Amino acid sequence: MLWVTAVEVALIGLFIIVFTRRFVTRPISKLIGGFKAVSQMELDKPLDLEDRSEELDELARSFNVMRDRLRAALAEINQFTLNLETKVMNAPSSSRRAEKAVA
Repeated sequence: MLWVTAVEVALIGLFIIVFTRRFVTRPISKLIGGFKAVSQMELDKPLDLEDRSEELDELARSFNVMRDRLRAALAEINQFTLNLETKVMNAPSSSRRAEKAVA
């Protein structure tokens, strides 16, 4: 009778370990991987947690929104920088024309 209880406890413990690894540890590992990718400016990889739970799905959606907004902000900054560089490159020629007009 005692060995039946020990087997039941072992099976329950095994179930808890499998459940925790499958529904907690793996999604959190994927989140960590997603954050590492964003920190390395890899902004093209969406995070997919495969419908684990409402909370984790919401966290993944929020993460993807953050990643998309960051990518858009960086694209806007790059476009602004490119436009500014173009204006700076064209500034000397317009300065010379202005000097000739004044002289």
